[in-house]
Amino acid sequence: MPIKNKLFIKNNSLFQRIIVFLEDSDCSWFCFFLTFVFAISLRNFLEIFSAQTKAITPEAILHYSFFYLSLALTVVLLSFFITREKINKIARVVFPCFIVVVLVPLFDLLLSGGRGHNIVYLSPENSGNLLVKFFTFLSGWGGAGISPGMRLEIVLVLVFFLAYFYLKTRKFLRSLLGIFVIYSLFFLYNTSPVILSSFFSFLDIKYLNTNFLFLQAYLLSIFVITSILAFLYRGKFLKDFLKNIKPFKLLFFEFIFALGIIYGLWESKFVLNSANFFGFFLAPVGIALAWFFVAIRDDPPRKLFGLGTKKHFYLNLSWVFLLSSILYGWAVSFEVCFLILVFAGNFFLYSAPPFQIKKIPILAEIIVSLNALILFMTGFIFITAGSFLDFPSFFWPVFLISGTLFLIIYNLKNYKAVQKILK
Repeated sequence: MPIKNKLFIKNNSLFQRIIVFLEDSDCSWFCFFLTFVFAISLRNFLEIFSAQTKAITPEAILHYSFFYLSLALTVVLLSFFITREKINKIARVVFPCFIVVVLVPLFDLLLSGGRGHNIVYLSPENSGNLLVKFFTFLSGWGGAGISPGMRLEIVLVLVFFLAYFYLKTRKFLRSLLGIFVIYSLFFLYNTSPVILSSFFSFLDIKYLNTNFLFLQAYLLSIFVITSILAFLYRGKFLKDFLKNIKPFKLLFFEFIFALGIIYGLWESKFVLNSANFFGFFLAPVGIALAWFFVAIRDDPPRKLFGLGTKKHFYLNLSWVFLLSSILYGWAVSFEVCFLILVFAGNFFLYSAPPFQIKKIPILAEIIVSLNALILFMTGFIFITAGSFLDFPSFFWPVFLISGTLFLIIYNLKNYKAVQKILK
């Protein structure tokens, strides 16, 4: 790309060197991600004192952590559309630069003499005219909201992205449009309660403002945005991956989960509210992620290893899928989390060394039938919010006996068909 503004490049050669250093660094992705995680952890720790937070809970910490992760992924996505730079290079710049969030509580503590500042979302109660709030975003609301440290943070981030977008596009107007988009994104995330409240009001669903609700919303956004980024980064690889993980079997198990939901709705007086709304999305995502773990670990998935990516990458990715499935299950309820873990564990015993139960007739069919029962139970317990013992006992023989017999007959027919072909 020709250099159109030599004066700008000369004056920003240090900035260029920093960007190139991050983009071409030999550090692994894990190091970049850990840098982001620990920067956010330090921000959360310092904000306890800066915002004078008396009651800190795991849900609150995860809520704020997923807020930043969702924000970072969205910044990467928007930066891709603005600059058309490679996604992996953008991510290598964006994630470590989140170290800037540590400045907010430090600056607030120093400026206030240790008293800190009350940082809050823009809520439905003080939203007023959103258009006015958009253009006066940095002034805060009602004596709270945007602190001096946040003003400094936002200004630094906007200046950084103005330079970054210009460095990548050499178009000043496009760069200005880019920082307007980034500014709008900050405003959007800081008005999350207003957006969620309006969304549930539109659906006529009771809105409960809790840390867990925001945690669920950000987790869902993380999954969606990560999927989009994966497709934009390596679309062909993603399509091949999805083709080789036995997607129809995954759809079958998701269908069994849906049947459990239907039965639970029939048997209980279920009331839809904001506390259980996102569970309808997060639970299927957790099941899918658990299935991805199983598919990769399946003795081994030779078709997957033939997709042009090293074997150890898939094996490491499988653990990411497993941990993510546990997280998404936990975001629904402990019971759903535990059942998804048992589902993944059963299939691990079924397909992976040392036992590889799938090679043992009858026992293999029992494991598959048991997992179908587990997902049916997952749907039922998610809806009823009951305990494991509330699950109707007559479904055990229905699944374990009829399901096992069906699979034995089905596999026997397939075996005979293969023998005919071989003859």
